[in-house]
Amino acid sequence: MSPQRCRPRLAVVLAALFVAGCDSAPVPQPVPDLVRLSTPTPGQPQRLLVGLPGAVAGKGQVHVVQPKTGLSLSVASTEAGTFAAVLPTADAELALTFENDDGESDPLLLRSALPDGPRPALGTPAPGVVSVPDAGGRVTVANDGGPGQPLLLDATPEVTVLVSNDQTSEVVSSTTDSAGRFAVSLLASSGSTILILLVDPDEPDVTSDFVGIQVP
Repeated sequence: MSPQRCRPRLAVVLAALFVAGCDSAPVPQPVPDLVRLSTPTPGQPQRLLVGLPGAVAGKGQVHVVQPKTGLSLSVASTEAGTFAAVLPTADAELALTFENDDGESDPLLLRSALPDGPRPALGTPAPGVVSVPDAGGRVTVANDGGPGQPLLLDATPEVTVLVSNDQTSEVVSSTTDSAGRFAVSLLASSGSTILILLVDPDEPDVTSDFVGIQVP
């Protein structure tokens, strides 16, 4: 007989699916406190899902399902447990599982609501935010137009900025300064897409829409 499947029980905004009266999966669930979901602006048909270091248990596959429509996709995770996925939906309810050689986790249900108050915001990027890959295969992602020049991207000051690579699932973080400047570097090849998301450091479920920039 196959193991009993557990039913989801929804908490407030971001909740795990709990196991009641059935065998636990051998693979840990994604960690809800380490998952971030972008907040789409009007007319935005996509959302960005980001797993911070430790969000899943190392390398494997993160499977994302939209329960209402059955839409699904899978992305690879890194040894550090990070992942990044652009979802072709603005729906606020998603289910995540993590799969590796040991099996597949029980699902994690993500449910987000639009914040009542202000949230971080990103503008349209000017050319130059993402550099050409250097000899080591790294790019610099920087919001700085140079001395006396305007910034290359309007960004809310003093918030967390998450920068990820859609091809490798690497995720790095920094903080915008009092003007909205930031700079990070990560591995990326020409043609991949760098994804940028802002997060309120005090309320991590309060996020911006995301920006995607192709590596030159």
